Amino acid sequence: MSNLRIVRAGQHALTLLVDIRENAERELSEDTLLLTADSYSELREHATESSTHYFLGFEDHMPFGYVRISIEYGECEIVGPYLYPDYNRHELQILLIEHALDFMHSQKVRLAYVLIPLAYTGSAEAYSSSHFEDISDNAEFIKRWHDGVLAHRPIPNNTRLFARLLDSEPQLTDSQ
Repeated sequence: MSNLRIVRAGQHALTLLVDIRENAERELSEDTLLLTADSYSELREHATESSTHYFLGFEDHMPFGYVRISIEYGECEIVGPYLYPDYNRHELQILLIEHALDFMHSQKVRLAYVLIPLAYTGSAEAYSSSHFEDISDNAEFIKRWHDGVLAHRPIPNNTRLFARLLDSEPQLTDSQ
């Protein structure tokens, strides 16, 4: 049985994060890469922001993937998960997503959202399994969604928006 763990990654892991992302995206179209591309310098810039967090997954001692979250004003954009092709398994994607959601809960995030290229069918299934709603695949609607939070972003036509309200989950009380 393998040992799975997730750690928060810092700037020392940027080269590894770039390698994971580049391997995960080898088969994607140019249009899809517009949405997902993070260069090393962009990753480095994000890593220095206190609102951005990277979570790196390991199976035994081998890294398998990562997810990035950016929290602002109680809302969070998720980027990824990106997995090495040999580790591209549904349960590993969900593990990274659920770890990020746990962290968001601790940070009092109310809304989480993610843009997923249609080519990432496994990611769409993982987010659906993690109770995200499939909002739209209309690029113009996505740009206007939630007071235009994504208006500044290039949104390729082959992109889906998923979102989840985090504070709407039922809370168990001592009597339940």
